Amino acid sequence: MLISRNRFPILCFILLAFTTSILLTMQSTNNAVSIVLSMLMFNIFVGSAPEKRRDVFFFFNLTFFTFLVGLILVDWINGQTVLGKYTEEIRSSTIMALCVSLICILMGQFLSENFSFRRNKVLVEEEQIDVDEYLRKYGNILKITYIVFYITFPFSFLDTLDRASYVIDNSYTALYVAFQSKMPYILVKLGELNTIVFALLCCTEIRKEKIQLPCVLFLVFSVLSLAIGKRNVFVLNIIMFIVAMRYMNNKMRKSTGDVLYTNRIIWIAAVALPIMIVVLEMIGNTRDLGYSRAYSSQGMLNSIESFFYKQGGQITFLSDTIQQKPVIDKPLVPFTFSSVYNYFRNLFGLTNYKMYTLDYIKYGNYLGASLTQIVSPGTILSGKGSGCCYIAELYYDWGFAGIVIGGIVLGYILGRLKISDAREPWFNAFILLMIRWIVYIPRSSYLDWISYPLNIWNIVIVIAIVMADRVIKRRALR
Repeated sequence: MLISRNRFPILCFILLAFTTSILLTMQSTNNAVSIVLSMLMFNIFVGSAPEKRRDVFFFFNLTFFTFLVGLILVDWINGQTVLGKYTEEIRSSTIMALCVSLICILMGQFLSENFSFRRNKVLVEEEQIDVDEYLRKYGNILKITYIVFYITFPFSFLDTLDRASYVIDNSYTALYVAFQSKMPYILVKLGELNTIVFALLCCTEIRKEKIQLPCVLFLVFSVLSLAIGKRNVFVLNIIMFIVAMRYMNNKMRKSTGDVLYTNRIIWIAAVALPIMIVVLEMIGNTRDLGYSRAYSSQGMLNSIESFFYKQGGQITFLSDTIQQKPVIDKPLVPFTFSSVYNYFRNLFGLTNYKMYTLDYIKYGNYLGASLTQIVSPGTILSGKGSGCCYIAELYYDWGFAGIVIGGIVLGYILGRLKISDAREPWFNAFILLMIRWIVYIPRSSYLDWISYPLNIWNIVIVIAIVMADRVIKRRALR
């Protein structure tokens, strides 16, 4: 059942809001925002069901709101014309694209819970985990992973500190076009492995006292990333951390009986959310104005409004794609598949165009660069960008049919991306990284959630850890 009976009152409220939204839209097309908001509320409501494991669907809809709805909601609340710089046709098409996307990912989520392509293989999780047996099986992997984590973390921390120092002395955009790390290339790459190694720890460890320090270090690193101005790294790390914490909490209950957090932590996090948004807005202002410029407080409510207005600007990327579609150069490969295409092109040593160059704009097969060069010439070359949007890619490549099919497939994947005790920890580690990236595709490419986690360095380090475990076990049998 998609909705439990005890949640029907909330469902009725959302349906009432949706009906009211339709009536408001009949009076003015500007009120169509309320329909999008009602659909989004329903999706978040479905994703928050406590008896279901819909964490990924829940977080995806939150980022969908942040990147694609925030701006138009603020405009609507303030009585401004939503997407006022566009024609009525473009505005209607944009709102329609959002509505269709929200409906289709919900359909995909429903399909994922009621239909499986592998009917004969059902993942069954154990009710209890024998600690001694579990540690005999995964003890070596844990020891190796801890060693790799503590080796890679200092390089990750120092590289981030180096970038933060550079941004303070120069500018945020200069980081992308002129920064050169003071660390050797191999050490930078070792530092980048820290995230997948931490994910592997979270998916393997069952002892509370062992995992606490890595968790603290990971959070410290995430906070430090804000000094660079990269709010997305912080937010994605926190989302990944929350998903990992829920999994570890459940796994520890079934093994040692310990818990990493209680409901009190959840309430503290809920109260801290507005404060975190204000801090993220301050980081954004500091990044835009420079560290030498003072930040003037505008109050919590105004800061929250400003944050969602700025972050919700990805909706204009979608509108620009609809408007500029006839003049955007046809890519060699559909933009929808550009992430995977570029992944294999780089993997096999084919031409790798550097970002923020003319060659990248022309031949990089990336909608974000192609569109930005049209609507804001020179922006890419200066080290700035507008990101991308998976809905825009689907629309450009296949029209509204693409949004429907791509949305249903995406919703199905959101429902299937779950960490499970029935899978091996290293498999779960990659799923955790995929979750980290898939919630970001409202602001990036459709298949980024595949290409980024499965980069060759991540695969090599995980294989190396697994192979080292097997070598140790074989020697122990001699």
